Amino acid sequence: MANVFKNYINSAVGTSPTGLACPVGGTITVIGMSLTNETAGNIKVTSYVADNSASKNGYLAYDAIIPPGGNFVVIGGDQKVVLESSDQLLSYSDTLSSFSIVISYMLTT
Repeated sequence: MANVFKNYINSAVGTSPTGLACPVGGTITVIGMSLTNETAGNIKVTSYVADNSASKNGYLAYDAIIPPGGNFVVIGGDQKVVLESSDQLLSYSDTLSSFSIVISYMLTT
């Protein structure tokens, strides 16, 4: 098995769920995830893991409020999240083009 450290980075994320998808046959260990408000007002963000094989979602944050210019660490420190084949780690907010997302992870193939 090969282990590779990677980052997923995206900005101007809004009301459509956006994020990281685990490739078929792989495993991802998420070691950090931060969301930063890019607007002049409060936003509400939701982050969740979509288990596509079981058609279930597990929420990591639900309608968490991030103030203007603020940062919210969804995953970090001692907490890790494992994504299995075809799982997704997704986030969205209540405001168009409102936040940036950085996910640090290890991909095992």
